[in-house]
Amino acid sequence: RRLASSFFALRKTLENRLARIKGLAPTGDQLATDQRLEEDLPQDEQATEALAADDAAELEDKALQGEEQEEIQTLLKSIAKLGTDTKAKKVVEQLKATFADGFDTAIVFTQFTDTMDYLKNFLAEQLNVPVGCYSGRGGEKRDTAGKWSHCSKEQIKRMLRDKTVHVLVCTDAAGEGLNLQTCGVLINFDLPWNPMKVEQRIGRIDRIGQKHPKVRIVNMAYADTVEADVYFSLSERIGLFKGVVGKLQPILSKLPQEFEAAILRRNEDRVRGRQEAVRNIEVMVTEAEQAAFDIDEVSEADLAPPKFPPPPFTPEDLDRVLHDERLLPAGVECKELDPRTYALTIPGDGPAARVTTSPELFDDHFESHQMVLPDSPIFRSLASQAQADELQSVSKYDRLEQLLSD
Repeated sequence: RRLASSFFALRKTLENRLARIKGLAPTGDQLATDQRLEEDLPQDEQATEALAADDAAELEDKALQGEEQEEIQTLLKSIAKLGTDTKAKKVVEQLKATFADGFDTAIVFTQFTDTMDYLKNFLAEQLNVPVGCYSGRGGEKRDTAGKWSHCSKEQIKRMLRDKTVHVLVCTDAAGEGLNLQTCGVLINFDLPWNPMKVEQRIGRIDRIGQKHPKVRIVNMAYADTVEADVYFSLSERIGLFKGVVGKLQPILSKLPQEFEAAILRRNEDRVRGRQEAVRNIEVMVTEAEQAAFDIDEVSEADLAPPKFPPPPFTPEDLDRVLHDERLLPAGVECKELDPRTYALTIPGDGPAARVTTSPELFDDHFESHQMVLPDSPIFRSLASQAQADELQSVSKYDRLEQLLSD
């Protein structure tokens, strides 16, 4: 999988293995070593038992005992003769083409941190635009002097939205929990054996709030690899990654085993293995297409949203309430910290909460802010306090009425 990602990732892996065979300390810090092991875990999400990083390290140590230093050194010499990675050159061409077509930002995904580290520097040197990256290490931004500095998840997302970063190179750490719908272009620099990971990547930009009427997805693979054969065949056959694939979804969960079976063949059988993998998948597709139920047939009609009535109030209405202490329930204190950001104190709810009425601000700072909207926890607390305040007022009124009648 590292070879199919980039020659740089393969070289880093081979250098690490050679160092360990020689009894030298692994290159890089512990975080980098742990990340590498996690990235190398099996791709099959259907497996009954997930392999832990510690178990992977133990298996790798056992495998190293049978490896030959000469074989690894021969491979390293071959990689050194290759020159610039051809996929990296193609990515530059693709990015220039997308910018010429009017897109202003793009995301490049890869499976491996080693590949990301290679790409972020290569693209920063080849393109006259600011480049950032995001991985398990967090966000990073390159300054004008060519040095990389760390930044938070919220900062990297804001920089992409504000166009202070035009190209974001990511590992699959950005495939979950990082919404990037302001970007219209996504390039898969490599293709994981599990297609669900590619779907997760695409889901970072193909989501509610996407400003482009069409997003552009570019899938890349080295020629004559099983990844190219299988993915591009499925793309032509079923339009993989262009929409919901309905009853074909169960097939996607079987792809990691097909990739592994094809790649772990002997050298002389590898071409035949690639061909068999494509044939096996095409047979599964044909059988699935003959099944009775297809989620695609009901999705467009049945999942169309109904017409909703206009909201009883807007975020701007909430802002006016939070700004006016006369409109707040008794005992509630609110102090504006920044535009549309407040410190809200509700009796019985503990210390002040940082809240916002802006969906955009909440999206950028969801880890530190609460959103004031109907049925959110903070809104329910406010409503409960208002109801208690109202009941108390009614009780005082009833008592006054009783005294007057007496």
